[in-house]
Amino acid sequence: MSPRARLFTADEVSDALQISKRSLQKMCAERRIPFVMISGSYRVSDTHVEAIIATFEVQPGPVERKAAPRRRTAQPPAAPESGVTHLRARRPRRTAASA
Repeated sequence: MSPRARLFTADEVSDALQISKRSLQKMCAERRIPFVMISGSYRVSDTHVEAIIATFEVQPGPVERKAAPRRRTAQPPAAPESGVTHLRARRPRRTAASA
């Protein structure tokens, strides 16, 4: 950073990047983006802003198309030869205790 570089406040940078001031401060506190701490406040230079944009830039890549998951279709049970239909139990309902 050159000695004459312009330093922007967190408000100015958050407006320019269209993010909240709190998000910018959080990223600075987590050391995810470059910054300068002056008198307890975060300051960001124009080269830092370029580095922030480069950090979060997403390059286009090949499109991966995933096949939709196949759904199992319910097969009707085969009719028994005796003429009796066997019943199946339902899944239990959710109760307040299990929610």
